[in-house]
Amino acid sequence: MTNLDKKYEELDFTNDLIFKHVLSSDIELCKDLINRIDPDIDTEGIRFVETEHEIIVGVKDEKRVRFDIMARNDFSINELEMYAYKPKGYPESFPKTARYNAAMIDSQLTKNHLPADLPDVTVILLCTFDPLGKNEPVYHIRAKVDEYPDYEYNEGRRICILTNAGIEKAPENLKPITYLLSRSKEPMDDAFYQKIQAAVKEIKTDPDVRRAAMNQLERDEAIKEEGREEGRKEGMIEGKNEGRREERQESILKMIQVLKGMNLPDDQILTTVTESYPENIETIRNMLNIR
Repeated sequence: MTNLDKKYEELDFTNDLIFKHVLSSDIELCKDLINRIDPDIDTEGIRFVETEHEIIVGVKDEKRVRFDIMARNDFSINELEMYAYKPKGYPESFPKTARYNAAMIDSQLTKNHLPADLPDVTVILLCTFDPLGKNEPVYHIRAKVDEYPDYEYNEGRRICILTNAGIEKAPENLKPITYLLSRSKEPMDDAFYQKIQAAVKEIKTDPDVRRAAMNQLERDEAIKEEGREEGRKEGMIEGKNEGRREERQESILKMIQVLKGMNLPDDQILTTVTESYPENIETIRNMLNIR
């Protein structure tokens, strides 16, 4: 078994490709997931789940946005995204991520809907980290009136952020989702969790899914290797003696800068640089400001 084969075997529900195939192949499973996240979300009437839904904004300076999962009926649109890595600009940029997604959806809806006819839009972000850092399994976010916080100001837009944290606080119906996002290798005695895992296992036997995933893994490996090589070259230019602490830190910094220039997420940069400098993981964490 090759290294890529092993990595493919390790792919789970949090992998973007697997996530999309699992939820789009079983509508009822997708609806169950959404209702567990927020029972108030209207999933009745959903007849299909779309992946890679593309929205094009602008005419001269065209911008294309693709969403992981889009599940909709006549009255509501539910958009789901998997975040296995922290996005660029994290954590400052994260609160605007859901706003951006909702705005892109609204840009299409407002072309052919009057305000009173606009369907509700829910943006669901599933994260393998806790973007708010409050150790909560889920955050439900809606607009409110500052002067009257109890007033229900329903603009038809809500944001749900799922995390891998606070499983002890999670209600029973939400725990399997939190557990999946934690990437734990230990099985969970829960029917929904087991159904998801069975779907993941089944999807990974599909030759088309395997081919697409292997191609992505190969691209990731190529990017990592390029980053390692560039980092080593930059480090060697800066100093002949890599054994000295100051020069080693400079080499690590150069490698990080190269990988950041490729717009890789910090978690992936940490993994890549640590492979080359395993004894300097704390230095790398400090440079990336990861705790």
